[in-house]
Amino acid sequence: MPNLLLTYKCNRNCPYCFAQERLKSLDPDEPLFISWKNLVTAANYFEEAKDPVITVLGGEPTMHPEFVDIYRYLLARRFTVKMFSNGCMSNEKIEALLAALVPDRSRFIINVNEERDCADFETKMQQRFFTELGMACSLSFNLFRPDPDMDFLLDIIGEYQLRGRIRLGLAHPIAGEPNDFLRPEQYAGISEKIAKFAKRCDHQGVVLSLDCGFTLCDFTDEQLGTLLRANANLKFRCGPVIDIGPDLNTWACFPLSKLRPQPLEEYPGFAALRKFYAEFIRAETHKRGFTGIYKKCEPCRYRKRGQCSGGCRSYAFEETN
Repeated sequence: MPNLLLTYKCNRNCPYCFAQERLKSLDPDEPLFISWKNLVTAANYFEEAKDPVITVLGGEPTMHPEFVDIYRYLLARRFTVKMFSNGCMSNEKIEALLAALVPDRSRFIINVNEERDCADFETKMQQRFFTELGMACSLSFNLFRPDPDMDFLLDIIGEYQLRGRIRLGLAHPIAGEPNDFLRPEQYAGISEKIAKFAKRCDHQGVVLSLDCGFTLCDFTDEQLGTLLRANANLKFRCGPVIDIGPDLNTWACFPLSKLRPQPLEEYPGFAALRKFYAEFIRAETHKRGFTGIYKKCEPCRYRKRGQCSGGCRSYAFEETN
């Protein structure tokens, strides 16, 4: 499912940010906000693809000056709107979102940070968002250090009666840009923490979803059993996500956003665009001799039969130290 960026602008500065390369390398002529013309064109693509869901993000999508009108427009076109946001916005904007809400077609995935990474004013704004819109909210949390404290996520869900889902993302290196992320040699330690957290999620009726980047072998058989019993959603295969920028240029995913961006309108649909990126990334990783983030990935039967991709492709293109 492609993602539509409403803006590159953001009101936070997270150290692991996967979008910071795009934010730093904007051409002076590149639009900061999506125009109505481009929004309608992108919505038409989703409609023609018979995709009833539009995922909007940024930057911080609510920083678009016409965000509320855009939100109403997408709902009026009968799309389900999934919005990735940090929830840090004014009371007026929260009230406008609440007024526009369509319960069965409005979803907010709110990215939260630990207290040590979050200013007090950010926490207070998120609390207001959860108080008013908690019934449509789930949580997102990014792993970028080896000692995360994830229990506070369950506290938030319980206190504000949020939807019982947590997306657990793995921060990846960005080709050509420094950002905080976990190295593969740190994955084994974090995997044990994830398995224990999944068990706590299960006891509270919360479903844990792992985003891409882990390999199947990062988890022991016992940990995999724990995750499966906890009904966790596991993802060990890597493929082009497709992000659509405000100017309708696209890229495979944020960590690879510098590599061969393509104009949306040059392709007849998302299937053709996805095929281009899949073939391009496959050719580039082969040219660079990348078979996975570990040496053991090359002969691995799980990788060869398509159960696992050997970790994030961004390591094939990493240019940081």
